[in-house]
Amino acid sequence: GESAEEIVSYALTELGMPPKLACLVFQPEEGMPFELAIRTWALFLSYLKTLGKDSLKFLCSMLRYTEVLNQVLAVLVTHLPQVEGRQAGRRAGGGGKKQKSREEISEDASSSEIGGADAAGEGEEADTILALRDVVTNARLLGEEEYVVRGSASVYHALLHLMPSSVCSWFTELRDRQLIASVESYTS
Repeated sequence: GESAEEIVSYALTELGMPPKLACLVFQPEEGMPFELAIRTWALFLSYLKTLGKDSLKFLCSMLRYTEVLNQVLAVLVTHLPQVEGRQAGRRAGGGGKKQKSREEISEDASSSEIGGADAAGEGEEADTILALRDVVTNARLLGEEEYVVRGSASVYHALLHLMPSSVCSWFTELRDRQLIASVESYTS
């Protein structure tokens, strides 16, 4: 039998995605640089934005049968920008906004699987989040380290908007308390 990744890859090609891109998303080449993985996922998510609501919903349901999204999220969140300034303000009782609990993040994300927002943040995050097209092309000619941080943030942000229920499912399965706190801090 075929693996779930092969089935989803086949479905993607049937929906018009180039087979090479589908292959890179679901079966990345051994030793592929992380920058290329970020660029591949940005291109993949840009493609998903072009799908109709029903096709996107179908694809999201198929992705749940693979480990690909969980694997990508596990790596992406380790490269998200640090938010110590916002954390410190909250711990000290400063005027920062209230940190969302794990349950609040789950409720926010599970309200809908299909989102429509662009990859633009607000406040401090607007400086970090790039449009997916900028991640694909590295239009701002960022250095490797900055590209990894900003590209990871942009892909994570796009995943939150395109597949909130899938991201929520991944998040609720986390067991590492430090990672949970880091993701909660960044996401809130």
